[in-house]
Amino acid sequence: MIEQIPEKDRQVRRVGDYLKSTTEEVTPLQIWTDCGCYRASAAIHRLRHRYSWPIEARRGYTKNQFGEKVGPIAFYRLTRLA
Repeated sequence: MIEQIPEKDRQVRRVGDYLKSTTEEVTPLQIWTDCGCYRASAAIHRLRHRYSWPIEARRGYTKNQFGEKVGPIAFYRLTRLA
């Protein structure tokens, strides 16, 4: 599936590789720090709609470094590969 993404779309390829490498949900902050993609939602949108990747998204809450509830934030997960 990653082969169908053109080389010029580097950030989308990195996000796709990252999602393929884990079975857990990832957040936009994880995508930013691990892939260097600041606009995770845009990369996820391209993967879903332009390249037909089965990515599941949900909204949820998490805690910050002070233990305070923050959010809502997005959690993304690749559901299956063809």
